Amino acid sequence: MKAPSFCLQNLRTILGVSLLTLCLVSAGLAQTTYTITDLTPGVGSYSVGQGINASGQVTGYAFMAGDTRFHAFLYSGGTMTNLGTLGGRESLGFGINASGQVTGAASTTSDSATHAFLYSGGMTDLGTLGGSSSVGRGINDSGQITGSSYTTGDGVYHAFLYSAGSMTDLGTLGGSYKGRFRRHQRFSEED
Repeated sequence: MKAPSFCLQNLRTILGVSLLTLCLVSAGLAQTTYTITDLTPGVGSYSVGQGINASGQVTGYAFMAGDTRFHAFLYSGGTMTNLGTLGGRESLGFGINASGQVTGAASTTSDSATHAFLYSGGMTDLGTLGGSSSVGRGINDSGQITGSSYTTGDGVYHAFLYSAGSMTDLGTLGGSYKGRFRRHQRFSEED
């Protein structure tokens, strides 16, 4: 008869420890709550978030009325701001830093090319590495931007670093990508 009471004693201990562990884990998890905020601007049918900073500012793109074009946005303090373009029809926001500066790509006046941009109260064209198109993908807290661009003649695609008003070609690891920008990178052609 001692075996069953010994087993019950151990079972009670195991269950007690398990329940205590479950309670402690549950209590720790209960303190973390999340909310989902709808960022749809109310004019187009949808929006896409691409980057977020520690303050909860978001960048991405939202479709405009009629869903035929999209613009980069900055969501901050409950307000979605349309960042505009570089004179063309469309733009996309990809990266955002702690100061709320945004980088991405925007179509130029003729809509035949896209250029990387920096948004800091206004949109600045960062140019290219000599080719027709570029896109900014990330921005650090110093305002340095990284992305990719076609080189002269649109022959190859290289990484770049934009810093202190200058775009530097970072080259490749020996390859030579000769593909073309996808629709999210080059707005003038449908893929």
